[in-house]
Amino acid sequence: MNSKTTIYAPPPANTVRNSRWRDFPNTVSPAQYRITDETGKAHTVTVSKNKRRVLEGLMRAPMYCASPVRISDLVHILKRDYGVDIAMDLYANDNETDRAKFGIYTLKSKVELANGNGGTY
Repeated sequence: MNSKTTIYAPPPANTVRNSRWRDFPNTVSPAQYRITDETGKAHTVTVSKNKRRVLEGLMRAPMYCASPVRISDLVHILKRDYGVDIAMDLYANDNETDRAKFGIYTLKSKVELANGNGGTY
């Protein structure tokens, strides 16, 4: 069983709250990314469509989990099928929504665009 500890400090200052798909990078065509884990082992994956938009959004900044866009399924696919390490940390007291607890997705893997196909960086 995986227990979560609630963090009582504020989330990172650059955390993004996406309300619509227009808030994500506008990159949907297939692109290759080099994913490096904490041990330094790397692999290359091809990501497209909304999975790519979520990945590139996480490359920019942590994101709130709960949003009208519902990114948790895409985060799960990126973790399970593409080997991207994405943490979900619980925080207390979201002043904007009055929720007692809320989650933040943070990219833990090193992710780099492996080819010259797009990207907004």
